[in-house]
Amino acid sequence: MAEYDNQAFNAMNNASPDMDISGGAIDYSEYEMDMSPKQQKAFIEKSKTLFKGLYNADPLVDKKRLPFKKWAKALNSERVKLLSEDYEDIKAPRKTETILAKDIMKQADRHWGGKYGFNAIRDMALEQ
Repeated sequence: MAEYDNQAFNAMNNASPDMDISGGAIDYSEYEMDMSPKQQKAFIEKSKTLFKGLYNADPLVDKKRLPFKKWAKALNSERVKLLSEDYEDIKAPRKTETILAKDIMKQADRHWGGKYGFNAIRDMALEQ
């Protein structure tokens, strides 16, 4: 049994980091793989606009005390994910922050997805 474990461990270490055991890609970034530099710039600008829109639409933010960059650095993907959820059970009208949060999560999915994609697009938006 230990020999099989050793072989499996060695196979994982010798494989390309871009491949999983079945040979498919683990992660895929549309931003890095498919977009031209012009499209990448537009992607970053859209991300920046979405983050600023969410900042402006958030009723809990005191804009005088909490500047955009500090707010954005403290923002995490879980909070945006919660904001982006539709509450169809109660049939409430969708709020601006819900729509913007949903668009931010779509952008994150286009760039690795999950919290890593979210952090990447947030950081790119803040660099501009």
